[in-house]
Amino acid sequence: LMKKRLAATLAMAVAVGSTLSFNYINTYAHEELVKQNIVSTVATGGAVVPEKEITSISEIRERVSSGTKGENVTFQGVVTRVNASSMYVQDGTVGIYVYGSRKGDYVNPGDKVEIEATTDAYNSLVQVKSAKVTKLETVEQIAPIEVTVAQYLANPENYESVLIKFKDVVLGKINTSGNTSLT
Repeated sequence: LMKKRLAATLAMAVAVGSTLSFNYINTYAHEELVKQNIVSTVATGGAVVPEKEITSISEIRERVSSGTKGENVTFQGVVTRVNASSMYVQDGTVGIYVYGSRKGDYVNPGDKVEIEATTDAYNSLVQVKSAKVTKLETVEQIAPIEVTVAQYLANPENYESVLIKFKDVVLGKINTSGNTSLT
């Protein structure tokens, strides 16, 4: 009877596209879910935990830029800069600002991290907030992408939250009370 109830519950959940969240599920139910290609799971100490869906930073940026904010996402990347309670993270050549990471999440540039957060934008800056950061490993620090001032000015959004290095720059007269021009 228990097997029939569980199967019926699972069938209803799948039929309506529900996300199944659980801390423990018995072996029979796990085997049935895997057989039917309903979930992919990771087994830990007798409990079965569904694998997290990892979203690319590029996809997060596209969603937020098209107006979708407030989504809970999980992504991975390499830390490029750390501030008091925020950081910049890149996967490949795309970056994102991580606002308000929880205290105790001690990371440095070059650390590969997994972040669970909520998507947002602040003053047109794509970001995630309320982040839970997990350090996965230390890898090689990301090298800055070299660009000219003209390349940057042609499409600055392409370089938002990305570690860059300007090449072929001429520094104008230093203005200590305002802006200094770069060409």
